[in-house]
Amino acid sequence: MSYYFESSGKDLWNPALRVGKLYVALATSIADALGVSSGLNPRDDDTCVVDSSVFAVFVHKLRDYYQATRNSVQREMIKGVLLASLVMHQRQGGAVVAEASEDSALLAEVQNFSRSM
Repeated sequence: MSYYFESSGKDLWNPALRVGKLYVALATSIADALGVSSGLNPRDDDTCVVDSSVFAVFVHKLRDYYQATRNSVQREMIKGVLLASLVMHQRQGGAVVAEASEDSALLAEVQNFSRSM
């Protein structure tokens, strides 16, 4: 079984059911910790509608938080959610550009990660 993430009728990601549900749970928890909504709206039919404008805010907050923390454990804990979120944000038509020198490595990871999504 699969879990579909879609926005405005466009498929963004179609992972295995458990992977999709895990992503939603992790992203929702992180969004709560950041004080924002994730923009993810899971439904009973194993799909998740992504509100593009709300999700964009979440992705930018998550990226800023990731870049600001120097705690290596915290960075690694949120990195997978950040990478998947950046890929979906791109697939919605959102820009993912380098904002600082350390972003180049992150953006390279996003491109590699995208191939497995």
